[in-house]
Amino acid sequence: MYNPIKFLTFLILCCSLSYGQGLYNNGASITIAANTLLKIDGDANGNFTNLTSGSYSGTINNTGTIAIEGNWTNNAGSGYVFTSPYNTGSVSLNGTTQ
Repeated sequence: MYNPIKFLTFLILCCSLSYGQGLYNNGASITIAANTLLKIDGDANGNFTNLTSGSYSGTINNTGTIAIEGNWTNNAGSGYVFTSPYNTGSVSLNGTTQ
C-alpha cells in the first residue's frame, strides 16, 4: 500500500544525501541548446570531467552557455570535447584557479 509519509521521508533523505557533484560525462553526447545555461557550481565540489567509454568519446554540442566554477578535465580518447569548432555557444570559467 502506498504511504505518502514514507515516500516523502524517503525522498527528503535521498535529496539531502545527494548533493551537487558536478558533471561526469562517460562517453555520452550532450547538447546545450540555444538560450540554455548549464551551471556547474564549484561550491558543491562541481567539476566537469569528460571521458571515453568503450569506443565512444564524450562530446558536447554547445549553442548555449556553460558556466563552470570547478575544474574542467578532458580525458576523452578523442582529445576534444566539442563536436565542432563552429559551435556558437560559450564557456565561462569562473573558478578561483581558472
